[in-house]
Amino acid sequence: MKKSILFCFLLGLVLTGFCQKPKSDFVLDKKMYQIFSQTEIENMYDNDFAKLFRMNFKMVNFAMLSTKYEDGADVVGYLEEYANPGVKVDEAKIIREGCLNPYDFTFPQSANKVTVVQMHTPGYCINIHSKYEYESREQASLNQYQY
Repeated sequence: MKKSILFCFLLGLVLTGFCQKPKSDFVLDKKMYQIFSQTEIENMYDNDFAKLFRMNFKMVNFAMLSTKYEDGADVVGYLEEYANPGVKVDEAKIIREGCLNPYDFTFPQSANKVTVVQMHTPGYCINIHSKYEYESREQASLNQYQY
């Protein structure tokens, strides 16, 4: 019994190692180049891959354009209320592109509920996953890479 448990544990460790992707498979969102220079990105890639990955993950997955939201979600104010100083909110562009740059905003995030930021355009809103769910997805995605 002990041998089979030990064998299963070792097999799991070996298979986990084979399931990881090399960091060369990482795809950086093109909007990251609006925030950082090529040199800064290359430096983070070489010296702090986890930081670069987390920043890219936030760019793609933090604030999601949606046409609906869950029952029981925290519905908060309108998009322009959370824009950083100097940021012009263009809802038509956000809807056309299907995304926005979360670094241009200071969004609230609930610990255990989805937060919904309203838009003036009927039928659209921004969904922000709970802190727990977001961090769990982020860490699980990062764990896929061998760096």
